[in-house]
Amino acid sequence: MKWIIIVSLGLFLFFLAYTSWSTSKTPSPKYDILEKDRHFEIRKYEPIFEARTSSVNQWKEGSNQGFRVLANYIFGGNETGQQISMTTPVKTTVQNDSMVMSFSMPPNISPDNAPKPSSSKIQFELVPERKVAAITFGGFASQADMDKKEKELRAWMEKRGIAAIGQAEYLRYNPPYQLVGRRNEVVIPIQ
Repeated sequence: MKWIIIVSLGLFLFFLAYTSWSTSKTPSPKYDILEKDRHFEIRKYEPIFEARTSSVNQWKEGSNQGFRVLANYIFGGNETGQQISMTTPVKTTVQNDSMVMSFSMPPNISPDNAPKPSSSKIQFELVPERKVAAITFGGFASQADMDKKEKELRAWMEKRGIAAIGQAEYLRYNPPYQLVGRRNEVVIPIQ
């Protein structure tokens, strides 16, 4: 009986380590850190080509709905049936009464060769090079957590005299089954 518990515990620990490792290998948009202050950063991002969709402005329902639409596209729901590599993070913004969710496209997908989506709910956008202020934190992030971290980031920016030029974006890097080593961020475009 003891060995069953030991083997089960070992397998569980292996699963936790594997999920953390596999997430760290998933492509993400490239950026340079211009300044770091504890869990705050000023970053300069390279241009990012994104697929995005809008849904109802409710965190859980909107996130699930938006994720399904985008996941369908990258898993072959497009005119060529092409499968596209998953990237991190999943970006969410709130605009009036809707939630916009975005996946950045991997480096091999560009505006010139992106397959046309099967769903009319997907649009593309090329986000130009830009600077952002960012705050990073762990755990399973709810909308209340993101709102709290956005307030912390805005307070930090205000103390430093950094002006926002866009709305907050909420970034989540991990699959729901990853229990440890989770990464979430709030970023705000700046001048």
